[in-house]
Amino acid sequence: MWRSGDGAANWFAVSAAIPSVSGISTIAVSPADPNHVLFGTSTGSIYNNPNALAGDADTAWNVATPRSGFVAALAFDPTTPATVYAAYSTFKIADQNYVYKSLDGGVTWTGIDGSGDLGLPDAPVSAILADPLNPATIYAGTDLGVFVSIDAGATWAREDAPYADTPVVNLALDRNAGLSNLFAFTIGRGAWRISLPDSGTGCQYAVSSVAAAFPAYGGTAPLNVTTANNCMWVAVGDANFTVQSPATGVGSGTASIAAQINTGTTARGGTVYVQDQAVALKQSAPLVAGGNDEPASATSVALPYVGIEDTRRLTSNPADPVHSCTGSADFKTAWWRLTPAASGTLTLSVQGERYDVGGNSGVVLAIYDTAANELGCIVRPRDTSPWQMVNTQIPVTAGNTYLIEVSATGNTANDGGYTILAAGE
Repeated sequence: MWRSGDGAANWFAVSAAIPSVSGISTIAVSPADPNHVLFGTSTGSIYNNPNALAGDADTAWNVATPRSGFVAALAFDPTTPATVYAAYSTFKIADQNYVYKSLDGGVTWTGIDGSGDLGLPDAPVSAILADPLNPATIYAGTDLGVFVSIDAGATWAREDAPYADTPVVNLALDRNAGLSNLFAFTIGRGAWRISLPDSGTGCQYAVSSVAAAFPAYGGTAPLNVTTANNCMWVAVGDANFTVQSPATGVGSGTASIAAQINTGTTARGGTVYVQDQAVALKQSAPLVAGGNDEPASATSVALPYVGIEDTRRLTSNPADPVHSCTGSADFKTAWWRLTPAASGTLTLSVQGERYDVGGNSGVVLAIYDTAANELGCIVRPRDTSPWQMVNTQIPVTAGNTYLIEVSATGNTANDGGYTILAAGE
């Protein structure tokens, strides 16, 4: 047996070697004590160690062999950790059983197949599960479907719901949204689900967002979830609208929806789901800029702002300023004008996309005050790498006017491109 304490980056032995004719077939860790570990083998033996975390390559584990065969599954009783169940998926012989029970943590074992109409059929058992809310209830996944015992293994009955006669290799209980569901996973016949008796009424959910429409600049908005106190929920977004962590909760609560800058040419929509509820969202399209080749005709900006423009056709002016981040006035300049209503920090973002081949078109973003003093300068070189938006921030004063210049890094016919300028506080 080997253990990792760092997410599988490193491993070290916690038990001495087992016989070479055996392989470890299943592992179970006590839900009450991570030190208590059992593992079953392909030859029928079950090893247990109540202090497994302290084991090393020389540690001999306690071993019992209730019968020969393949130990397919081990399960602790979640409410009584000293009680453990074992399932064998090899056909039995003589007085062997398919399901065994231990009351002392895996030291000794007793067969609990039962007999006759109140027992398990003569069929391998590959899955065993103890109900954490009803400790006397045990589920067994056999080659003939699912069987249940409601008296801790004294008697058994086949699940009556319509179900294929197919091997069941795993069982899982899910208690969520006020319901208790048993899942059975089979060989070749898919996964099956059934709601357990007396599992309660399902949870009801109501969701709303106070900002179902986002500006092109994006942002965040609360997603309000209303449900009963013990009802769990998970919020899931899509490619355009994400749910920020934490995206889960129990009972009524609030999650946060985030929309990134819309860099397309049209408005876009999306959906956020909370359990069986959906919230439809939309985001405005960017504005199309144009006629802004010179500072005198700069496009006016109101925050938040996103503008798009094909800058390939633009020109340069001998009076264009030299940029501190390139040492050049660069080419194909476009201008925007901003007079903020409030003082604060202005965030400017720019992205240029090539039309000739994929990649970045090469853009320079510079910011000036009305005295032509450069307040900031960033550049994204021209290449064929994935599109990248670059950002800068500057302090601004309410009522002052600022000029924003976006230039191309080259002057050929293919320089410039699909250019996005975004501005927000």
